[in-house]
Amino acid sequence: MRAIYIVNIWLACAVSCSAVFGFIFNNSPKLHNGTLIPLDPDVCTSQNITFTCTLLSTPNPSSSIGFAVKNESTNREFLPVDEGRITVINETSSEFKIYNINATTYFFVRCYYWETFGNVDDTSKQLGYTSTASVYRKHLKIDSLKLHNGTLVPLDPDVCTSQNITFTCTLLSTPNPSSSIGFAVKNESTNKEFLPVDEGRITVINETSSEFKIYNINATTYFFVRCYYWETFGNVDDTSKQLGNTSTASVYLMPEKVGHMDCIVKNYIDSMRCSWNYGDKYKSGQLPDVEFQWYEFNLC
Repeated sequence: MRAIYIVNIWLACAVSCSAVFGFIFNNSPKLHNGTLIPLDPDVCTSQNITFTCTLLSTPNPSSSIGFAVKNESTNREFLPVDEGRITVINETSSEFKIYNINATTYFFVRCYYWETFGNVDDTSKQLGYTSTASVYRKHLKIDSLKLHNGTLVPLDPDVCTSQNITFTCTLLSTPNPSSSIGFAVKNESTNKEFLPVDEGRITVINETSSEFKIYNINATTYFFVRCYYWETFGNVDDTSKQLGNTSTASVYLMPEKVGHMDCIVKNYIDSMRCSWNYGDKYKSGQLPDVEFQWYEFNLC
């Protein structure tokens, strides 16, 4: 009797790419609890900013807190911050400062609890959320205090090219008959400025909730979405009317079936070692998880 083993391997993008292949992948579960502050700050060019990372789990003597930054100068990949730039506050908290900010639009910061310093690909070691810093010219005014409470979902989703995605905005304050919910989007095609979404693209669910859909996503890296509660429709400069937080959508290539896959089985069932080619290079150098589909046939 001999056995034939058939193994199919796919790589997958998050969210609804699963509709194509029947499953999804997610980043590795985080091994530690922690926080990174400030989260999604607004800063001005030539300013300084300090990021502080705090471990909320039991400290490990063999691990240390580190940071990584992604912007245009890093070729849009997360690169570790040099250890010499990190200040250790105590065994559960560290910080680092960025001086004289010169990024033109935005940059991203993560913190990790590393045993091997600088391993930015292992997101299971990340503490807290990724912080997206929006950079403005120095002469711009500080954002006004928000006048209304609300939410925008999904917040910071992962999507694939050619997909669709729906954003839903909900007012949590008392509705005003003279106001309405609107959206604004910023990406490379909008010259990196927030532009209002046409009213005809917005679906009113009820007096406190509306949504709009982006079809056939073609942004190359990421785009930003905000929602507002406007009396004057389309006034994106009045951030006091913003509901919830700005959503940063990361865009990935639509995955394909893994190619050049080879498997070696030892003694039929003792063990199996497989290798494969991911194909497209994934942004940030972070490779997706894979899922095996295992079939066994016994031939007599």
